[in-house]
Amino acid sequence: FVYVGTVERQSDEYLALAAEAYRAAGLIEIADSIASHYKGSGIGAVQMAIVRWRLAEAWRQRGNPERAEALFLAARKDLPEEWMFEWRLDYSLLLLEQNRNDEALDLLQQDNIMLEERRSRARAGRDRFLASLYRQFNLAVALLRTGNTQRGLGILDQLGHLDADSD
Repeated sequence: FVYVGTVERQSDEYLALAAEAYRAAGLIEIADSIASHYKGSGIGAVQMAIVRWRLAEAWRQRGNPERAEALFLAARKDLPEEWMFEWRLDYSLLLLEQNRNDEALDLLQQDNIMLEERRSRARAGRDRFLASLYRQFNLAVALLRTGNTQRGLGILDQLGHLDADSD
């Protein structure tokens, strides 16, 4: 693979895959050069963001915190939100290694806030689920009391066959 002078003619996905292949082979200088020329968007941008993140880790491990930080920050702008929890963990290691403890703390506290919000949403979802079960049970009772025995028993039967792990 010769990318000098041809990088602009390669597809985004090809460049991301080539950069990752060089990174995986330990040739991070070449992978970094490809990543620094990359100007794509879309799915290729997400792939390249992941490559940049992995390159950042490689540079951090090799003792080049400046290049690692540049790549961490470049990766951040194209990473989907579902990757951010792990990205913040890895980036916080770099910050801690540089004794940038306040920045690491701020970054990691974002995750605690996010995790608490997720727990809160999960509890709210569970509460809605339980309320739905109580609603179904009360509907069945009301149906039975008003003479709609078959429908009421049908709902009770459905409730009785719920999987115990469904909550």
